[in-house]
Amino acid sequence: MFGYSMLKALRLGYVQDAADGSILKAARKAYNYMTQNWVVQNSDGTMNWLNTVIVGSLDTTGDFNYYVSQTVDLNDLKGLAAFLLVSLEIERL
Repeated sequence: MFGYSMLKALRLGYVQDAADGSILKAARKAYNYMTQNWVVQNSDGTMNWLNTVIVGSLDTTGDFNYYVSQTVDLNDLKGLAAFLLVSLEIERL
């Protein structure tokens, strides 16, 4: 979501990028990291999204230890949706 929010804020003019384009560079770097490490292309032309943590329980403390102890899931919508949003912003550049 951070990559998406940075790109959308730039596009809508809520923030001005630095003269060196550092905000755009950081967003592109984050997107490239996501595609290189978390997106897996399948032989049938589809893709999978890796390393999404299953969270959302309201009956725990929700601290760091809780978060890092959760199992990871393939194609969980919480991570996939954020990736799709940042992908749309990348396409709009």
